Amino acid sequence: MNFSNSNFMQCEQVLPNIVLYIDHEILDEQQLSAVELHFGVCQDCRNQMEQESAALVLMKNLLCNALNEETH
Repeated sequence: MNFSNSNFMQCEQVLPNIVLYIDHEILDEQQLSAVELHFGVCQDCRNQMEQESAALVLMKNLLCNALNEETH
């Protein structure tokens, strides 16, 4: 979704920041607010963020389970 209003980030600007957002690594408050505002109005980007977040949780859980298994 593209916005004509310059106060909104474009999808092309938000997508590369999804992992940074999930990992709480966007330190600039204006950038963080702009990304969150975009997620609030763009269902496609919000869905992408939710899918990537779920995938990261799954990967972390798999890694933790693998590390907790006894070695033979």
